[in-house]
Amino acid sequence: MAKDIAPLLQSPMARRLLFTAGALLVYRLGCQIPVPGLDTDGLLRLGGQLGIETVSIFALGVTPSLSALFVFEFIKLIVPPLSRWETAKLENTRRLSRYVYFVALVMAGVQARGVASALLEISGLIDGPEWEIPITITFVAGTILLGWFGERITARGLGNGFWLLVITPTLVNLPMAAAGSLELARTGSVSDSMLIAACLFLAVATALIVVTAPTGRATTESRVSGADFAIVWPPLLATTIAAFVVPFFALQAGGAAHLILIAALIAAFTWLQSLGTSQQALRPIWIVAVVQILICTGGEWLTSQISLPFNGSWLIVVVTTMMSLLRSKDAAA
Repeated sequence: MAKDIAPLLQSPMARRLLFTAGALLVYRLGCQIPVPGLDTDGLLRLGGQLGIETVSIFALGVTPSLSALFVFEFIKLIVPPLSRWETAKLENTRRLSRYVYFVALVMAGVQARGVASALLEISGLIDGPEWEIPITITFVAGTILLGWFGERITARGLGNGFWLLVITPTLVNLPMAAAGSLELARTGSVSDSMLIAACLFLAVATALIVVTAPTGRATTESRVSGADFAIVWPPLLATTIAAFVVPFFALQAGGAAHLILIAALIAAFTWLQSLGTSQQALRPIWIVAVVQILICTGGEWLTSQISLPFNGSWLIVVVTTMMSLLRSKDAAA
């Protein structure tokens, strides 16, 4: 038996798979390691109101890097020549990556200081105010380590390491979210028909993302966020901006005005992105845009009716990441 398994473990694909699984396992284990200065008795007294992941060394996750990418991707949309410059040469992509990395470090420092200050405000959770700086440094170091993990996964594992780290918390929480939805249906808080509609929406939306996924992309194109992930930014930016606009203008979440705003932003961002895309990498972008509009508006409406595990734009991110992983698996095989 062992002799039959040994050749399989020695194959390039098996090594890549094991490396990816190992790196993600280390990440999840790190989410259970608390920051220094934490009073565990104080955490227990909170009675589960504060999860261990929120006070772990990886509490920030890759959020600072994702925030930095949000800023740069938005700038690239409104300045198309910058996007064309990024994809023209690999050296340009690497140079822009350094700028994104620097901004991510600054954001990590700001976010880490804010979280550390918030933890100190909770009575009895931290042993003393002298731990604020060590906790801040720990959060930033955890984000840097995760950035390195992502690079190693991309180079030696399967898929895009950064995006795998981004979606891992969502995938881990899926069983709990599904159980919560079933409990709501059992207690009558949510109708069975609405729950069935949500399941059908997720299935159809996933199928549409797979069918309309871009293929035959130019091999010379490279992007800081990954060549396979250019399509995720119009819906991500659109739903994020719309989420800020809703409370500011007192709009109803999931209402007609909110959904129209999302659709208009996706269309506008898709058009702007096409201006910065090289001709050889162009694809039927409007088919993709229409699908994204349907998924994002449908997801926002369902979220207003029933709590989904994630909204439409995040579903696009999750499915795109898994497709990238499968493509790299096929290439390794």
